[in-house]
Amino acid sequence: DQGPGPAIVNFATKGGANALHGSVYEFLRNEDLDARNYFSPPIPDGLHRNQFGFTAGGPIRKNRIWFFGLYEGYRQATAFSASAYTPTSAMFEGNFQAVPQVIYDPSSFNSQTGTRAPFANNIIPSGRINPVSQKLLQYYLPGASLAELPSNLFVQPRNTDTGDQYGVRIDASLTANQTLFAQVIKFSSNLVNAGAFIASGSFYPSGTELAMLQHTWTMTPALVSTVRLGITRSSLLFANQGSKLGSILPGIGVENTNDTRGVSGVSMTGYTAFGHAAGDLGNVDNVYQLDYGLNSIRGKHN
Repeated sequence: DQGPGPAIVNFATKGGANALHGSVYEFLRNEDLDARNYFSPPIPDGLHRNQFGFTAGGPIRKNRIWFFGLYEGYRQATAFSASAYTPTSAMFEGNFQAVPQVIYDPSSFNSQTGTRAPFANNIIPSGRINPVSQKLLQYYLPGASLAELPSNLFVQPRNTDTGDQYGVRIDASLTANQTLFAQVIKFSSNLVNAGAFIASGSFYPSGTELAMLQHTWTMTPALVSTVRLGITRSSLLFANQGSKLGSILPGIGVENTNDTRGVSGVSMTGYTAFGHAAGDLGNVDNVYQLDYGLNSIRGKHN
């Protein structure tokens, strides 16, 4: 019921009563309370989980109309270790003395000789670095040294999962043998599988909305009629983690993209890529149900 690949869950809701009742609860996990995984190094695993909520039910009009409401929140953050191989801080600033390749000045091309002049000391002047590239580097991280293979950068990003669920149910006794109840329930979840760099992970927004109306008529002690109308809207999407940052590509200088949210995927030969190339994927489903049931009891037969 949380994150990608949800299962089908059937549940029954509770109605209110003539007396006011309620509950408050919280479940907590963190590195102060949990035992360390036997195979983990002797450092905190970085798990923080809070699951909390409340319920309340009671009469709106005694013996005639009742209510029941609920809320539950879910917050989880899990740290994990990730590694990458990236250019150094000096290379971010245009200093490529650590690489064996010669960096040529593209503006020095001589059409008569077909040659170009290299930058002095393999250093690109700061004024010659593309401004779009400079802004993209805000979403990248430099490595310690090119000599550290296969990884020169070690980080601890966090996967997060945030969920909220709330609903209300109203029951009414219309007559001595007719009852009516209606309920609305909504659930939303935002799961983020982070990457080693800012806005390089995946984002799974999902949600479900449910509304239901049911009328029950006890015609005789042995004959019961039930009419039920239900509407469900569910969405499950796969998105770029950077979409949570909003429309940032125009400010970076990347144009002509179908989606301006997040950071475009950038790959470089020999180094770890950053950003995210995928846009929103998934589907939204609307389901409408009308159900009628007539239950008759005759002796030992139903």
